[in-house]
Amino acid sequence: MKAKLIALLLVAGGLLFAESRFSVIIGGGPGYYPVQGGPYRSYQRQDLREDYRDIQRDYAQVDRLRADIARDRYQLHEALEDGDEWRASRIARDLARDQRALDALLRDIARDHRDIRHDEQELYRDRYRGSWRR
Repeated sequence: MKAKLIALLLVAGGLLFAESRFSVIIGGGPGYYPVQGGPYRSYQRQDLREDYRDIQRDYAQVDRLRADIARDRYQLHEALEDGDEWRASRIARDLARDQRALDALLRDIARDHRDIRHDEQELYRDRYRGSWRR
């Protein structure tokens, strides 16, 4: 009796292995893989559009900050030529604050570019791989 049970378990285990190998080779049956797309894909597209809009706003802010920095440098140069140390120190503080804001904004833009690359790779992953799972 024990021998029959062991033989039956070996046959059943072999069939399970054969089925899992068949699924891996062929790609599983219908419904085996989740359907690509749907609401998550729509969310990804919306997130990608928001990232692009955010970068556009950030670049507009970069342009404003760079203009402020150029104006502050000019005014600092004028204040130093006039010998007005109080005004020069105030402009220098403003210049340093604008420069820190610009540096932070450029780091934010770099993160946004990384997010966009990641979102595009995830959104178009099947297209790049030539996937057969659509």
